[in-house]
Amino acid sequence: QPPPLGPAPTLRVPPAVVRTLPNGLRLIVVEQRELPLVDAVLVVPVGGEADAAGREGLATLTASLLDEGTATRSALQIADQAAFLGASLGTGAGWDASQVSLHAPVAQLDSALALMADVATRPSFPQAEFDRLRQERLTSLLQLRDRGPAIADRAFARQLFGAEHPYGRPLGGTEASTRALTRADVQRFYATYWRPE
Repeated sequence: QPPPLGPAPTLRVPPAVVRTLPNGLRLIVVEQRELPLVDAVLVVPVGGEADAAGREGLATLTASLLDEGTATRSALQIADQAAFLGASLGTGAGWDASQVSLHAPVAQLDSALALMADVATRPSFPQAEFDRLRQERLTSLLQLRDRGPAIADRAFARQLFGAEHPYGRPLGGTEASTRALTRADVQRFYATYWRPE
């Protein structure tokens, strides 16, 4: 016989402090002081659902390019500074949101947030990095042709939502849509959606 269960523990969730900055950005802070670490996530409420037909994969490619160069730093300089600070910086996009995330020691928070801000607000989308990431995506899409679960996932989404609905199209795009994407598309998507309001 298994031992009887004890009473359920009380869940103590730290309070969330919500503020709106002068530029319209909503800031939510939850403090837990057990470790001298900070996790920050900048969430932009738009993702792959905003990709136009024939431009599938644009949101994810835009997010992937954010940390590949800014007006003041190259991709290698961004990576080197994050490593020097002991921080992790990531970018990505899903169906309904895109994000830049940061994990950093409290002692390096000012410098780490400055790096995160540079990536989020001043990306330069270098042509060489755009070409490299687009080629990597084309290679990845080619590899997916041999993966049964990936094929099934795409077929299921298309049947469930239909080919005209954004959710019925692949989040990472297709070979045709990836080849059609340009650096100008990325710049336009960023300018349209990566805004504080």
